[in-house]
Amino acid sequence: MGKQGAGIKGSSKDDGPSWENDAVHKSYTWSGAVTNYLLWQPANGKRFIITDFWIVCTTATLITVFDNEDADNKRLVGGSFATNGGISAPNLRTPFKSQGVDRNLNLTTNGGSGYVTVLGYEDI
Repeated sequence: MGKQGAGIKGSSKDDGPSWENDAVHKSYTWSGAVTNYLLWQPANGKRFIITDFWIVCTTATLITVFDNEDADNKRLVGGSFATNGGISAPNLRTPFKSQGVDRNLNLTTNGGSGYVTVLGYEDI
């Protein structure tokens, strides 16, 4: 992967991927209820690592973004957002890493509309 940092994953010393080759950018626009939408499926034998994410809600909605199963300890974010609300989380100090290889990042909404963007990379 061409990392130049201290090799300490998930720390402020982790340089992440070599951005010219390994960066992953996933976006999805929803309108209406969505259940367990597959937002990111890493390559076989890899896990996703999220370094930045944004959610913009054009109408009020409840949205959950999660690691494979929607459970408390597997959520990147879960909550209600007002019309024209959202969250901007660039440069996560502690990247959100899937709890194992071959796990997916999924999205569920109760309706409304908006979009989500995640940036990161895949690793073993």
